[in-house]
Amino acid sequence: MKPELVWIHGWALGAGMWRGITRHLPHWSHQLPDLGFFAKPAPLKIPDAPWVGIGHSLGFLWLLEELRTSRLPMTHCQGLVSINGFSRFHRGPDCIHGVSPRILNSMAARCLENPENLLQEFRQNAGLPQDLGPVPMATLDRDQLSLGLQWLGTWDNRPLLATWNRPLLVLAGSADAIVTPEQTRDLFAHHPKAMLHWLDGGGHMLPLTRPAWCAEHLVRFLEVEV
Repeated sequence: MKPELVWIHGWALGAGMWRGITRHLPHWSHQLPDLGFFAKPAPLKIPDAPWVGIGHSLGFLWLLEELRTSRLPMTHCQGLVSINGFSRFHRGPDCIHGVSPRILNSMAARCLENPENLLQEFRQNAGLPQDLGPVPMATLDRDQLSLGLQWLGTWDNRPLLATWNRPLLVLAGSADAIVTPEQTRDLFAHHPKAMLHWLDGGGHMLPLTRPAWCAEHLVRFLEVEV
């Protein structure tokens, strides 16, 4: 029985970001919750059969948080996939390659004052394809975007990841300007279950810029490891 694939998008994105990958995976069933940054939140339906969690950026941290708090039970979870992801984002004495809290605090203030400018800058830094069009201001939810920044600035799920003993796939870009290669190596390189694959020159938006590459590794992972 093939597992259901649960896809969690990153900050300032939506469930539609996964279309380019899911069309390469027609033989699996998919669940695509939406965290509500630009659309009405679409909650995750707790799987009651085998499933694999796939998170992009903040989406992977969100999956770990749901598992840590048991809002998402471990039952039936057959593996996890991180794409440009992390188990902790903010910098600290024991996480020196994370993002400075000062930067996150500045982003939080700008999110309330001028979210369009903030999101345009984020898109540029993250390497979002320009053909996505302008920031959808009409449906933007400032409170939810601010909440997402709080998650990035407070959640630390390295302890949960350290005890993870099921299949773990990690896809990362060597030119990711948001989650640096140093941070990715710190969080995943020494994990006994992590299968870490790098895309040379790849940025932070691999699901959008290189969906076929992501899908190729996902299919191999799902068919061999899960």
